[in-house]
Amino acid sequence: MARPTMILFIATFIGGAANYLYQILMGRALGTEDYSALTALLSIFYILSVPVQTIGTAIARYVSRFMAEGQEGQIAWLMNRAFWASLVLGGVMAIGLFLLSPQLVSFLSLSSWLPIFILMVGIVVTMVGPVGTGTLQGLQRFGALSAFNLVGPLGKLAFGIILVMAGMGVSGAFGGVMVGGLLAVILVFYALRKHIKIEKIAFPARPILVYLVPVTIGMLCFTVITNVDTFLARNFFSYYDASLYSAASMLGKISLWLPAAVSLVMFSKVSEAHSQGKRTIGIMRRSIMYVLLLGGITALGFFLFPELTLDLLYGAQYVPAAPALRILGVAMFFLCLAQLFLFYGLATDHYAYIIILSVFTGFQLLIMTMFHSDIIQFSMVILISAISICFISWAYMEVQLLRKDRGRDDEDREGVFTPPQL
Repeated sequence: MARPTMILFIATFIGGAANYLYQILMGRALGTEDYSALTALLSIFYILSVPVQTIGTAIARYVSRFMAEGQEGQIAWLMNRAFWASLVLGGVMAIGLFLLSPQLVSFLSLSSWLPIFILMVGIVVTMVGPVGTGTLQGLQRFGALSAFNLVGPLGKLAFGIILVMAGMGVSGAFGGVMVGGLLAVILVFYALRKHIKIEKIAFPARPILVYLVPVTIGMLCFTVITNVDTFLARNFFSYYDASLYSAASMLGKISLWLPAAVSLVMFSKVSEAHSQGKRTIGIMRRSIMYVLLLGGITALGFFLFPELTLDLLYGAQYVPAAPALRILGVAMFFLCLAQLFLFYGLATDHYAYIIILSVFTGFQLLIMTMFHSDIIQFSMVILISAISICFISWAYMEVQLLRKDRGRDDEDREGVFTPPQL
């Protein structure tokens, strides 16, 4: 597990660096008001991408199973059906955005409708991406998956800079995201050209449709709990405070994305082991240790040096966000652990992890709407919910493991021959 994790980690690190360089440059180039509008648009985009992300996760699970059984034709059929379903879903969502565009322009205080139209086009393109990445993940082709993690962010950075320098403002910055995503999607399906061409063998899809229910709930809750904050901040706070919070939130998410490669590798490995009836807890424990190492160091750096980090990356005007960054760096680290528990539950059919995440997502949204006197209080709500998810998920995992061990002990005792008493 260490080698594919390292490959994905390096790609994720470089891609993440490009993502954050994009955020920093856009924050400097657009100014505080337009930058908060950009982060709000990105939050909408990520939340709208949830449905197809669930499809990608389900594909990764079943491709892992088919790969273990040597069923290449079923993989090709699944990928083909998921592609067209995702494309249709993207078209429907684009129409919905068009109908809601007046309300979105008003709510986000946008000066132009162009970002909404870019969002409509981008959501159609982006909808098919996770179909390819889910297939690559299930096939454990982590080299091609790493290339995807590089091309998208680098394309976003390059085209975002070009379009903003051309005077397109928020629309140009947001357009760079869509162009980078398109390039990454093209790369993914080129890497899967073999499975596009081979004979497709149909199979009953009902189990996948049933599996999509917990996946959708889990992925939606995780996307909301990690992205809705900047969207709400745009509405709750002044443009200046919302921009400060957005900068702290985007930097804090480094603690979230840096160890994200661990979750991707763990999900594929655990899915394959679970389908073969093997123990999976060892893979999970190693994954937790990797996340503690990678995310913990980052969160500690933000906690100790928030002012220096903000000054170097965003500029002196964002230094007042330091207290929020100190909190959010730790909060996002715990949310990365929460993501690990979520994927472990989805890979092993233990849906209690999804229930735990769902409860605290609702809790976080409720408390955010009630307590938002300043960005520090707003950040504390995320930290409390993130720690709660991790603690309860970990306790549940240990209880389940203890029950399994007791079950094995009982089976061993039943299997021991006891001579009759004379």
